[in-house]
Amino acid sequence: MKRTVSLIAIATAIILSSGCSKMDEFRRLATAKHPTYTAVFADATRSELTEDGDLYHPVWTAGDRIAITDGYTTSYYKTNVTGRDAADFTFASGVDPEYVPTAFFPSTIVNKIPSVQKYVTGKIFIPMIGEIMDNKITFKNLCGMMKLNISAESSVSIRRIEISADQPICGEYYVEDGKAVVDDEEGILTVEFDEGLKVGTTATPVYISLPENTYTGLTFKAFTTGNNKYCEVSLKRGKTIKIERSMVHEGAITLKNFKTVSIPMADLFDIIFSPDGTAFDASSNALDVQTFDDPSMCTVYDARLGRWVAQFNHSGVLTLNSGYYRADYDDNTVNALAEGHTLECLCCMDIETEGNTEYKMFSTMQSGGTGFLVSKSNAETPMQLTFLPHVGGAYVWAGSEVMPAPGRYYHIVGVFDKEHEIASVYINGELVGEYDAIGDFKAATSGSRWFCVGGDSSATTAQNGWKGCVAIARAYSSVLTEDQVKSLYYASYTGHDYSNFFAYTGISYTNDETYPAGGEFILSAAGIEEGDYLCFEPVEDENNLIECATVYDYGTLIATLPASITTGQYRIWACRDEQKYLVGKVKMTVE
Repeated sequence: MKRTVSLIAIATAIILSSGCSKMDEFRRLATAKHPTYTAVFADATRSELTEDGDLYHPVWTAGDRIAITDGYTTSYYKTNVTGRDAADFTFASGVDPEYVPTAFFPSTIVNKIPSVQKYVTGKIFIPMIGEIMDNKITFKNLCGMMKLNISAESSVSIRRIEISADQPICGEYYVEDGKAVVDDEEGILTVEFDEGLKVGTTATPVYISLPENTYTGLTFKAFTTGNNKYCEVSLKRGKTIKIERSMVHEGAITLKNFKTVSIPMADLFDIIFSPDGTAFDASSNALDVQTFDDPSMCTVYDARLGRWVAQFNHSGVLTLNSGYYRADYDDNTVNALAEGHTLECLCCMDIETEGNTEYKMFSTMQSGGTGFLVSKSNAETPMQLTFLPHVGGAYVWAGSEVMPAPGRYYHIVGVFDKEHEIASVYINGELVGEYDAIGDFKAATSGSRWFCVGGDSSATTAQNGWKGCVAIARAYSSVLTEDQVKSLYYASYTGHDYSNFFAYTGISYTNDETYPAGGEFILSAAGIEEGDYLCFEPVEDENNLIECATVYDYGTLIATLPASITTGQYRIWACRDEQKYLVGKVKMTVE
């Protein structure tokens, strides 16, 4: 049974353990609007293993953010101080709590120990929980740390390391005796090295934060930059590593016997998205890809994936006149699919499915065909990522038992093996389901034989629009093996931190409008919170974010356009704390 403890219960326990006067103090503070907090560190983390070793003394860095929450509302505070162990934090965004709050640092650990730790030399990720008293926040460590000494038989540049164990090491947690206890099935922690970690015969230390536990079955999977090679190192059978809160425990691995990731090439369809919002088919089939443009759809570069992805802002609607990609195929493709095929998709969903509609990200289904979807609550595979080929006179519901978490990428592969009469589904390289698929494959009806990305094909329009991103959509005429599927997953890389993800629904704004310089842009949506603000990014000049002064008004954001903005097409980003959400795009004429 999953154990959960609310943030209010955690905060109340802290307060009651220290005396009722703190409750009175909080009530006094609550009368002030956005107080300034001074944050300090109560305990340090040891950086040596000897009994009297030195301590690792954390310090604040300008831009650091903390979250203050009562379990209902959350506000974020940031500091401009660098190099000190005490720093003032001022309000940045969100809504100040009304009840007794708890502080968290970094601000992304309110609900989960993140599944991704970005490694920055000289700055160590240490999750902390803070007690608030008299405008002062005293932070204590929630986890311990491993000093992992990494060497290699020959020089190599590492892009990321995936760490797993018999015990969960990231995900949802509760606090017990001052330490984080992970109560989740997350399992895999990814340490990212954006610039690549140079490793050679001399050991390179990497500090990794881990919840207190005794770990067995600890495995390290290292991937080179480019994701073209990997190796796996495991601790000896029965060997354990004990991690204690506020302590560093040393370990060592040697990277060797790298394997080359041999990636099969898609021959029926392989969509590649372009910066201008169009797309093309890179497979040997070279299908013509039509772009049905719409403000709710745009492409954006994802540096973590190293590719352009498409963002769709539909909500499962049954008819889409625009906002999707279409690639018609001929009888040769129909015949190839019928003899056995594989579909691959890398996608993420913006919302948690409510179960009353189907969401389709990559499919060609109309009274037949094949594709992927997130199913309804009353389906054979309720509310989960599903592969759906039509075989033997009916759809085969090849479910994964995975309901997608908002903002998290999933690599899904579906295989129809006609010879062995099996439909298989893989999630993130692992086989999660096999289903009988006996009989002949039936293609989509005439007029609906086209691959749809962002929805599902029909005779006239697209259907069941996707809400989220699609990074990869491929079709193969071959029945891929389990090793080949795993290699596709390794090459795709899905290790994203989605713990602080947010999104809007029911988005409404005016496109193709004339604005005066310094005029207002109004966006309405469900999910908007006080403190959210808008930025605009020129489609022709990505990563040039133009931040706007933004006013919140009950489900509406009113952004004042800077006088420097010019006529053009812009991506619209909603920003909250460290996160940003791609709302869509807008065509502006500025006078």
